[in-house]
Amino acid sequence: ASRMTMIVKESATIYTAQRNESIDSIIRKGRARFNTVHLIERKDGVRSMIRYLRQGFPVYYLPDMDFGRKGSVFVPFFGIPVATLPTTAVLAEKFGATIIPIYSHWNRETGHYDVEVLAPLENFPGDKSVEEATAYVNEYIEKLILRDPSQYYWVHRRFKTRPDPNEEKFY
Repeated sequence: ASRMTMIVKESATIYTAQRNESIDSIIRKGRARFNTVHLIERKDGVRSMIRYLRQGFPVYYLPDMDFGRKGSVFVPFFGIPVATLPTTAVLAEKFGATIIPIYSHWNRETGHYDVEVLAPLENFPGDKSVEEATAYVNEYIEKLILRDPSQYYWVHRRFKTRPDPNEEKFY
């Protein structure tokens, strides 16, 4: 997200406030060091994202996070059903948002992150249902992860919310 802010003058992104106010302040300042970044509180959700999209701002959003059961669909991620918000598909379908994937990875030779802005998803979501389009996004992310699985942020507990609350926990 920080790298994207170096490219565009103004943008918006989802943000989870930190419990520690000092840490929260540092993170907020860090995110806004290159341009104006509108931080959308997670609790404010999609409506705020839509407001910024309508104003013409790019919105940076991580579609592979587990935000719990509410509003999620369960679609495969490496063959395991995971709670996934259908936001990417909804924004594309209902608001005509162009979905531009971004892939970043640590370059061991340079000691810096390389950021690759990929081609926009063509005809997305097309005639797919919201659930099918959300599954497609997960498949797309899987292919990026398979470039180098060690680069993925596995610690964020992607498999935390289970379709059946009584199912054995992964963590």
